[in-house]
Amino acid sequence: STCLLLIQIDMLLQSTLIRQLRSIPHRDEKSGSNSNRNSNVIRRARPLKARWSYSTILIVAMVILLVFEFRCDISLNGKLRTEFDTYPSASVSSSSSTASTSSLSASASLSAVNVLFALKGNHEGFLAEFEVALKSVLLNAPLDRSLNVHIMADKLAYDALENIFNRTELRTWTTRNPINLYTYDVSSYIPEWKQQIATTINWTSPSDSYSTHTIGCFFRLFAHHVLPSDVEHILYMDTDVVILTNLDGLWQLIDDTVAFQWGKMMCSGFVLLNVPRINEIWTMARRAPLQEISNRTHHLGDQTIFVAVNETFPDAVGILPEGWDLTISEHWRPHHSPYDEKFPNAGMLHLNGQRSRKESYFDFNGIKREHFMTVFPNTWGMAGYYVHYPWTWARYKANTTIRANHIGNPLNISHNGY
Repeated sequence: STCLLLIQIDMLLQSTLIRQLRSIPHRDEKSGSNSNRNSNVIRRARPLKARWSYSTILIVAMVILLVFEFRCDISLNGKLRTEFDTYPSASVSSSSSTASTSSLSASASLSAVNVLFALKGNHEGFLAEFEVALKSVLLNAPLDRSLNVHIMADKLAYDALENIFNRTELRTWTTRNPINLYTYDVSSYIPEWKQQIATTINWTSPSDSYSTHTIGCFFRLFAHHVLPSDVEHILYMDTDVVILTNLDGLWQLIDDTVAFQWGKMMCSGFVLLNVPRINEIWTMARRAPLQEISNRTHHLGDQTIFVAVNETFPDAVGILPEGWDLTISEHWRPHHSPYDEKFPNAGMLHLNGQRSRKESYFDFNGIKREHFMTVFPNTWGMAGYYVHYPWTWARYKANTTIRANHIGNPLNISHNGY
């Protein structure tokens, strides 16, 4: 609008200038020399005066219009807008804030990821494995969902948890989405659970069922007794499992139509449980030939129940992709190498190779043969990343994922009544 006004003023002034020039009298040929000189002076002066008047008026008009626009801009926007003003950044900030709010809304609407650990005893190596597994879960917490970590423990393990929480300073964490840790002392349930196991599996004596595994390995099959009623699906993982990638991807694979999901290797150390249907797993197990399956497959403990259901009622079981089924043990070494070529997708590692030892899988002392973490440093050896990653660094890494313009969420631990 300013440009159009200036053009109109310019045209008006030019027409005025032309009229002024035309009004200058012609030179009188018959007049004297003095008259000629005066006429020339007049003819030179009037055009100069006209041009000066034209320029002055144009400049004044431009100044008036610029001042007018300046005042209007302040009136409309509340501040001076310049080439380096913050309007663009304010727009980005606004869109960023909108995106952050939208992301928070999406996070609130999606179901939370639930992870379950089962702990029995307070052996140092066992608890060290648990710390590493927990660290891997927290560092791969879902970006679009909340995370709930549930820990079922007997009295010894339960009492050891407070020391772990204090040493790792988990209560000082601030995270992108809400993260809650819930602990359950299940000691009072254990006698009843042992009785159910004995009547279901029907071994010669209850002690036979725990020859290489403790009652703790059955905790996952009793999770529905202690978990909140709103937990529909939960990932159970052994303490010798590490998560390698974001858990959002796993939660997108949930199949509501099955009782549980696991890999083709049928390892119950990493299994997605449909919590409301855990009782059905026990019912199906009682209808399966458990003793025959156990003798044939050499599966022991809770895995006997899972395998029996898988073989007898395959429609009740879902199979996870290979990326969520990477399990190793000492006698499996030759069959799956090189791992990164045969298994190009990796969401987790289950380092299931220390059956005869109570020490952690990353404690190489007393191992007669070279450990698979050193034999395969670029694949199974990657578990060492979580073993050695400092907890303080893990806290900082979690903090860096917090959304822009958001203060984050303090990590919550519900333990010992707090």
